[in-house]
Amino acid sequence: TRRPPARSLSGAIRVHPGVTSSWFSRVLVTSLLVITAINAVRPAVSYRAIAFGATPVEIGVVAGSYALLSFLVAVPIGRWVDRFGESRFLLAGAAVVALVSVALAGVTSIAGLIVAQAALGIGQVLCVVAAQSLVASGHDQTARDSRVGVFSVVVSLGLISGPALGGLVGGRSNADLTHVFGMSAGFALASTLAAASLWR
Repeated sequence: TRRPPARSLSGAIRVHPGVTSSWFSRVLVTSLLVITAINAVRPAVSYRAIAFGATPVEIGVVAGSYALLSFLVAVPIGRWVDRFGESRFLLAGAAVVALVSVALAGVTSIAGLIVAQAALGIGQVLCVVAAQSLVASGHDQTARDSRVGVFSVVVSLGLISGPALGGLVGGRSNADLTHVFGMSAGFALASTLAAASLWR
């Protein structure tokens, strides 16, 4: 009995082409870690504002500041990513999230929380724009569609796991949010290292 030609095997493998690529796996790891870190920090910042005695209006300003600067710089960042390449902006975004997470442990005012939230938003925009550009790269439409689908699932996992882990760590440490910020910094640092591996 003759064996089937190798091309039939390659055809089976090509059901999800590009999904198992080394660079794509590193993009997924980078994105999962940084999105988890960001979404663990954001609820903790609101609780820290409450601990500082913030009014409902001030809590709203703290929460809204996350999107303020990112709204203003999203389009220029997209242009810079196209011009200078994705990897350096992915690395910069992850580093910003790590630095903000560390800095939050020492913030003692509402104004400081507002600045930290705004910086966190910029970090996310840097990461998301760069990662989406990487994922969508390439001329093979089938591979691109598969990568975008997997990337979307991984980002959703980060959106779920971040608040869950933040609540778990904060609850076990008697609502000591410093532990949450430290955990997020660890995730973001690991994300930075993963992003650095994509520099070339």
